[in-house]
Amino acid sequence: MNAHPLAAITDTQVDAFWRDGVICLRGLFDAEWVEHVRAAVEDNLARLGPLARE
Repeated sequence: MNAHPLAAITDTQVDAFWRDGVICLRGLFDAEWVEHVRAAVEDNLARLGPLARE
């Protein structure tokens, strides 16, 4: 699992985030990291807390 992003986030991407509120950052993490996050999200969804909304 990579400890650092595989590519730098550019000033243009940061500006787009602040302008649009969201951006897609492809290729920043390796497949192992993406799978780790995917599993964590699935675990959170399986055990919703009292403040969760559907």
